[in-house]
Amino acid sequence: MRVYRAREKESGRDVFRRHIGLPGEQHQLAGELICWKCQARVGPVRKGTRQGTETPAHYRLWQRMKHDLGCPLDPTATIEHIAHGSHGLATVDEQGILRLNLPEKLTDIPPLHLGGDAVPDDVVTSTTTTVNPLLPPAVNSAVQIARFLQLHDFDDDIVKRFKVQTHQGQLIGWPQFCYGPARITYATLYKRRRAHEVLSHPVAVFGTIVHIRHDKKERRPYAVLAVNVPAGDEVFHVTLRSMYPPLIEPLSVGMHVLAVGAWDHFDGGFTPALRMFAEEHWQIAYWTTDETTGAVSDPACPRPLTAQDRTRLHDKRQHDLRPTRATKLAKGNEVTPQPHAPATPKSDSSSMRKRPAVPAAPRDTPGGDRSTRADDIARPPRPRRTGHRTITAAG
Repeated sequence: MRVYRAREKESGRDVFRRHIGLPGEQHQLAGELICWKCQARVGPVRKGTRQGTETPAHYRLWQRMKHDLGCPLDPTATIEHIAHGSHGLATVDEQGILRLNLPEKLTDIPPLHLGGDAVPDDVVTSTTTTVNPLLPPAVNSAVQIARFLQLHDFDDDIVKRFKVQTHQGQLIGWPQFCYGPARITYATLYKRRRAHEVLSHPVAVFGTIVHIRHDKKERRPYAVLAVNVPAGDEVFHVTLRSMYPPLIEPLSVGMHVLAVGAWDHFDGGFTPALRMFAEEHWQIAYWTTDETTGAVSDPACPRPLTAQDRTRLHDKRQHDLRPTRATKLAKGNEVTPQPHAPATPKSDSSSMRKRPAVPAAPRDTPGGDRSTRADDIARPPRPRRTGHRTITAAG
């Protein structure tokens, strides 16, 4: 089994993966190394590739070496502890394999075992209820398993000691129930959902938050667990979302998350995504790891939503999506731009001068007793009759 942390026996100094160094480099370790929780001897293993999968640098127990009794990194003790806190949902067989039995609904709590048939000696069961904060026993047990596997860097030999039995009775390995943190496992689930494969059991995804982002339109926060994960000829993101912002708001970059629910394939954005929309607080569990001390915090989950919370958040969302009166008025007053008319050339000042008045005909001129109009100048005078004679005005 492998772990990411150890201790120098003589100095007591804690050492981590970075002290092992890259292949070809001199490691920064001194003297004998032991488990950071007990006296079991361990050794460093450099980063490399195992069965086509890259494995990070780690520390591993020496052959035939076991953790001291009571060490929290001892798989046998931890498995029994998880079973004791599972409210009867987990059992351990004589080979030390833990089987987590999923109820039909993850929120269901099985009845306590009171009397009846005796429990086999090779099976460890318990009726201990889950710890706060408000995680159903099935989800709480899954969180405890994920945290323990994280301490062992998801070592294959340790992962094999955990099984899941669906409520239909199908026994599957832990990697078929919980995907992550290896990107290749994200790709496996993504391809299954992209092909619209029907899943007969709930699915969990484990990862570490790398971004907290917001929707462009509604500004709801969402968590990003991985970006640009390769899947054949395309890449995708892994995102955790909710229509209820209070379920995402407690999360921050660097937190470890186990999210259980309906993970699905989404291809409507710029980059495809493997995503889940959380509806209940217990679907999201999160915790942190102190990189200096290696201490892992207790798991937590968002505050449960009340019926009033859901109504208030729904009404707020509808209000935010509804255009405001100012927006409506602005849209109603929009004027379609018209092409500009050609500018009228500026008239010359001389063309605006007043025409000179046409002088009146002199009195002694025949017909001079009649005012002459300006437009009469352009045409010959009309003959007029006076008595029996026709008199033509002289031009």
